[in-house]
Amino acid sequence: MFRAKYRYVFVRCFPRDVKFDKSEIWKAIISNLQYLVGTLGYADVNPYLVKIQKDLDGLVIRCNLKQVRTLVAAIALVNNIEGERVALDVKKVSGTLKALVKKLN
Repeated sequence: MFRAKYRYVFVRCFPRDVKFDKSEIWKAIISNLQYLVGTLGYADVNPYLVKIQKDLDGLVIRCNLKQVRTLVAAIALVNNIEGERVALDVKKVSGTLKALVKKLN
């Protein structure tokens, strides 16, 4: 049987002094992703917000291996969250969550 392969993407929000709840950033990413590729493309990307330690100041998103570039493009399009001008930056992409945390520390 076929097993799906995933990649883990670490995202940070800039400027750092503006604090948002992670769910607000997640909603902005999902909104831009659906705008960029539509509902069927969203299903292909299959994004999932991964819960991670609080010491890392950012989000970890899991997505389909072949759709990493689509997710990164949608993240780059985010420029406004709740009326505040922000920029989202993809810091690292990794094949496993353990390796991603190791790269960030």
